[in-house]
Amino acid sequence: MTHRTKPVLTKGMASVLVRLMRVLILFGMGTALYAQSSGMSLEYQGQTVAVGPYLQFYEDRKGRLELGDMLLGDNYGERGLIWQSVQETVPNFGYTDSVFWFRTHIANATREPGDLVLSVDYALLDEVDVFVLRNGKVVQSYFTGDTRMFSSRAVAHRKFVFPLELASGEGANIYLRVASEGAVQVPLTLTTAREFFLADLKELGLKHLYYGMMLVMVLYNLFLFASVREKAYLFYVGFVSCFALMQAAMHGVLFQAFYPALPSLHQLSVLILVPSTMLFACLFAVAFLDLKQHSPVLETILRWLALASLMCVVGAFALGYGTSTRVSVLLVVIASLVLLISGPMAWSKGQSSARYYTVAWLLLLIGTTSTALSKFGILPSNLFTEYGLMFGSAAEAILLSFALADRLNGEKEARFHAQQEQLRATEERMKAEEQLLYSSTHEASTGLPNRIPLFDCLDQLIAEQKVPRFAVVKVALGRYDEVAKTLGQDNAEQIVAAFARRLCLKVESLSEALTISSDKAVVHYDPYAFVFLLELHHTAGLKNLLAHLRRELASPIDYQDMLIDVGMQLGAALYPDHSRNTAELVKQAQIAMGFPGDTENIYDHSLNPYSERRLRLMGDLQTAIEQNQLTLHFQPQMDVESNTVVGAEALIRWSHPEYGYIPPMEFIPHAEQTGLIKELTAWVFDHALYALRQMMNQGRELDMSINISAANLHETNLVRNIQALLSKHEVPAERLKIEITETAMMLNPDNALRVLTRLHQIGVKIAVDDFGTGHSSLAYIKKLPADEIKIDRSFVSDMSENLDDEVIVSTTINMCHNLGYRVVAEGIEDRGTLEKLIALQCDLAQGYYHARPMSYDDFQQWLDDSGDAEETVA
Repeated sequence: MTHRTKPVLTKGMASVLVRLMRVLILFGMGTALYAQSSGMSLEYQGQTVAVGPYLQFYEDRKGRLELGDMLLGDNYGERGLIWQSVQETVPNFGYTDSVFWFRTHIANATREPGDLVLSVDYALLDEVDVFVLRNGKVVQSYFTGDTRMFSSRAVAHRKFVFPLELASGEGANIYLRVASEGAVQVPLTLTTAREFFLADLKELGLKHLYYGMMLVMVLYNLFLFASVREKAYLFYVGFVSCFALMQAAMHGVLFQAFYPALPSLHQLSVLILVPSTMLFACLFAVAFLDLKQHSPVLETILRWLALASLMCVVGAFALGYGTSTRVSVLLVVIASLVLLISGPMAWSKGQSSARYYTVAWLLLLIGTTSTALSKFGILPSNLFTEYGLMFGSAAEAILLSFALADRLNGEKEARFHAQQEQLRATEERMKAEEQLLYSSTHEASTGLPNRIPLFDCLDQLIAEQKVPRFAVVKVALGRYDEVAKTLGQDNAEQIVAAFARRLCLKVESLSEALTISSDKAVVHYDPYAFVFLLELHHTAGLKNLLAHLRRELASPIDYQDMLIDVGMQLGAALYPDHSRNTAELVKQAQIAMGFPGDTENIYDHSLNPYSERRLRLMGDLQTAIEQNQLTLHFQPQMDVESNTVVGAEALIRWSHPEYGYIPPMEFIPHAEQTGLIKELTAWVFDHALYALRQMMNQGRELDMSINISAANLHETNLVRNIQALLSKHEVPAERLKIEITETAMMLNPDNALRVLTRLHQIGVKIAVDDFGTGHSSLAYIKKLPADEIKIDRSFVSDMSENLDDEVIVSTTINMCHNLGYRVVAEGIEDRGTLEKLIALQCDLAQGYYHARPMSYDDFQQWLDDSGDAEETVA
C-alpha cells in the first residue's frame, strides 16, 4: 500500500491515463499476441469457482511493465516473459515490493448469457487493475484499489468486484495487475452477479449479527465499568471496540460507508486499529489477570508491548505504509504469543478467572487459524472456516465478558452463601442471553425490530400466502447525514428516535398495517431508514395513502427548541406484482425512493436505474456526446409588460437509436453520478452559444439561459471554460444567463457562492431556478450575485385556481423586487395565469401558453411567425 503522505489520487489518475493510452495503442496488435497471452483456461460451468488454480503469474520486480509488455510475451526483451503457474487456491506472495501480473482465459460454457463477476475478497490491495481482451483487443478495463477513491470501483462494493460480460460459448483473456505495500494475496473467484450478491447478502447478515454481538459486549462492560470503576472493564471495552472496527476496516466496510473519498484515511485506520487492539489487549491482560501479584515478569513484558503498540499507533502517521504494516504484524505475532501463555501461567498460580481468559484466547486462535488455512486451501471452505475469525472473536468476547462477570461475582462471594451466588450467576447468564437475543433483533436507539425480524416476517407471509397482496414501504431520512454532522451522532440518533415514535403512531393506526414482530408494525432497517408492510386491497389507493402519510410525517421534529427537517422519502414495492422474493422486494422499495419526481414513489421496472437499460445508457451517453447525437431545444422567455421575446432557455434532448426519446431526468442524474456531466454541460454551452451567435448575426438580441448542476460547481476550470466558449463564439458575457436550482446550491453553499460570484464578475447573469422548492434561507439568497429568481412551476401552474399558490407567488414577486431581482414565472399554461402575473407585475414569463420547447429551426420560424424578429429587446 502507499505511504500516507503520497499524493495517491494524482498519481493514480496519471497512472490510469498512461495505461489507457498503452492499451489503445495495442488495440491493433491482432490475434498473434492474443495466442501468446492466453495463459491457462477456465471453463465456467455455472457454479462459483476459485480462479487461483487457473492462473499464471509474472513477478515484475521493478513495477515498470504495462499491459502491452505482458501481451508481447516471448517477444519482450531478450529472454521474453516467463509466466509461472499458481500452485495454490489463493495466490499469496507475502510482503513484497514487486508488482504481480496474473492471466487466464475464461470461457462461458453455460447455455445462459454470462452476467458474471470476478471478485477479489481481500480489501487491502493498493492497486487492482483488470483487463478483459477478446481477439487481442481490450473490451473492458477497470482501475481500482484501496489507494484510490471508492468511486473508482466498477461496482460500489467493499470487495473488488468486476463485471464480466460473456455470452454463452464466448471466451475472453483476463489480465490482472496487483500492487501493494502490504501482503499480496489474491483470493479471486468467478460467479454470476446474482449468486455473488445473494451470497453477499447472507454474509452481511452474519456480519451485522457479529457487530451487534460485539456492540452488546461493549455496552454491557461499559455498564460494569460504570458500576465498579475497575480499569479491566474499560480496557476490555477498548479491545473489543478496536477489534470490531479493525475487522470492519480490513473488510472494507468502513471505507465504503464512512470515507469513500479518502483512501488515505482508510489506510490510516487499518494502521491505527491493529496496534490499538494489541495495546488494549495487553493492558486488559495485566489488569484482569492481576499479573502484578501473580507474575511480575509477565506484567513487565506486557507493559513494554503496550508501549510498543502505542508507538506503532504514533508511527502510523510518520512511517510508510509498508514499514508500518510489517512492524505491526511483527508486534501482533509477539504480543499474541505472550498473551496466549499469560492465561495458563496465571491459572497455574491460582488465578481462577484465568481459565476463562485461556479458553477465550484459544478460541480466537482456533478461529483465526482455521480462516487462514481455509484461505490457503489447506482446510475445506465452510461456514466455520470462512468466518472462523468472526466466530472466534465473538466467542472470545462473550467468554471474556462472562469472565469479567465472574470476577465481579467472586468479589461478592464473601457476602453471600454459595447457593445464592450460583443462582445469581445463572440469572445473570440468562439475562445476558436474553439481551444478546434482543440486541441481535432490535435497534438499541429506538427499541424497534431490525431487519432480521423483517425478513423472517416477509418469508413467512410469502410462504403461507395468508395475505395475497401487500406493499413493502421503506421510509428514509434524507438529511440524516447533514443533521449528524451538524448536531453530532448522539443528537442525530435522538432525532431519529423521535421520528420513529411518530412513524409508529401513524402506521399502527392504519387498518392496512401488518404486524412484523412483538406487536410492532415498523422496523428500524438501518440508522436512518424504516420499513413497514401494508395489506393491499386496491393498488390505486396506495399512492394516495403514501402521500397522506408523508404529509402527516413531514412536519419538522421539535428537538431542543429547534425544528429539524429530516427530509423524508418513501418508496414502495408490491407483492406479488414486482417480486416474490424477500430481499428483492426490500431492494425495490429502496430503488423506488430514488425515482425522480415525488417524494413517495411506487416501484416501476421501467424506471429502475439499475436495469439493463441503464447499463446500456451508461455507455451510449458518452458516444452520444462525442458524436453529436444530442440536440438542443429552445423555449422563449417573454417580457410580461411588452409581450416581446427577450431570451430563450436551452434544453437538451436525446433521441436514442434503440430506445427513442430519453427524458433528461433519466440521463442527467446518470451523467452526474458517472462524471459525464462535465462533458455534457460543455457540449450544451458550446452548441447553445453557437446558436445564440447565429441569432445575433440575424439581428436578434436575445439572452440565452443554460442550466448547470451541483456537480458543475466543483469543476476547477468552470469559469475559465465558459470564458473560452464566450470568446470562441464572440458572444458578450451579459447575453449568457446561467440557471441553477436552490437544491443544487445548498449542497455546498460556500462553494456555490464562490463560483457564482466569479461568473457574475465576468458579466454572466445568474438565475435561481425552481425557487420555493429548496431549503435556502433569505440570508443566503441575499448574498448571491443573482439577477433573476425563477418561481417554480408547481406554484404558478395552479395559481389561477388555488388561492394559496397565488399568495405564495405574489409574496415571492414582492420580496424579490424589494431585493432587486427580476422575477421569471415558468409553467404558464393559460391566459388567466398570465393575466394574474401581469397584475402582480411579474417581469418575465415562460411556459406552454407562449410556446413549447422547439428545435433551432422551429424556434427561428416561431420568431418569424410571431413578428418578434425586429422587436426583440436586449
